[in-house]
Amino acid sequence: TFSALANNALTANRDEFVNQTLTPLQDKINALATVASEMEGKRENAYEALNNQDSELASAVTGLKTALSGSSQQRGKWGEIQLENLVKLCGMSEHCDFDTQRTIRGDDHEGRPDMIIKLPDGSGIPVDSKVSCQAYLSALETDDATQRGELLKQHAEAVRKHVKDLARKQYADTVEKSFNYTVMHMNAEQFLAAACTEKTDLLVEALEGRVLITTPITLVALLHTVRVYHQDKRMAETVDSVLTECKTLWGRIATFVDHLGGIHKGLKTAVGSYNDAVGSYESRVVPQGKKVEEIEAPGTATVSFPKLEIVDESLREPPDKAVGE
Repeated sequence: TFSALANNALTANRDEFVNQTLTPLQDKINALATVASEMEGKRENAYEALNNQDSELASAVTGLKTALSGSSQQRGKWGEIQLENLVKLCGMSEHCDFDTQRTIRGDDHEGRPDMIIKLPDGSGIPVDSKVSCQAYLSALETDDATQRGELLKQHAEAVRKHVKDLARKQYADTVEKSFNYTVMHMNAEQFLAAACTEKTDLLVEALEGRVLITTPITLVALLHTVRVYHQDKRMAETVDSVLTECKTLWGRIATFVDHLGGIHKGLKTAVGSYNDAVGSYESRVVPQGKKVEEIEAPGTATVSFPKLEIVDESLREPPDKAVGE
């Protein structure tokens, strides 16, 4: 019937629509769900790794804060470690390019800077890194503007006091052939910037006391300059060594030429004597020998005299050593 035909047609169209349209769409939805699930797993792993890094960073910050705000021994040790890392970063090695914790003695005082950077001429640059930054760290933690200002003033005063202490110790006079300045190293740029903001004449006052304040950036620049000086010295020593060896070689060549001249003289004398002998042989010996040949004595064999050649080749003169001098 018509109704049955219509139902069959609708069923066929529906199945075709499902197979050609909905089934591929469902497959794509399933694939998208799989990708989304994988991305979610990766996101969770990334978040977990980020949380671990945050924890490690927090631990590192806590450790650094403890080192900077702890006892003077802890601050000093942390400063020494950072100082050594900077120096080694510039390609310097201990005992060759610098010494650490070496006691130096003057006429009426002695001291022990954290480091002495060796210069090519035998002098040294004393370096100290024990300045306290505890007040600055406390200022960063407070939300009270008035208290923060007071703490920054305390920080600047602590830096200024350390400058005066180093100027009084006179490390630059104690180290033989010194750089004439003591380097006061501060372990972060902001430590010096905060102190200079409160005391604008801090750097001038330090220079007047022969104290050179450095931060990691300026210290690296200073160390690279020192390294260039060492390289220039090694190059100059190499040039001097080559010049010395060249002079030695030239002296030996001159001696060799003297010996060669002696050989030439001896050969010339030998050739002259040989030619004289040949001349005597031809003019005196051979004629007399021919007379002997003319005598036919019984029982004697005939003797023929060989002909000797004169050496006509002239010897080359040896080089004159004075020509190259």
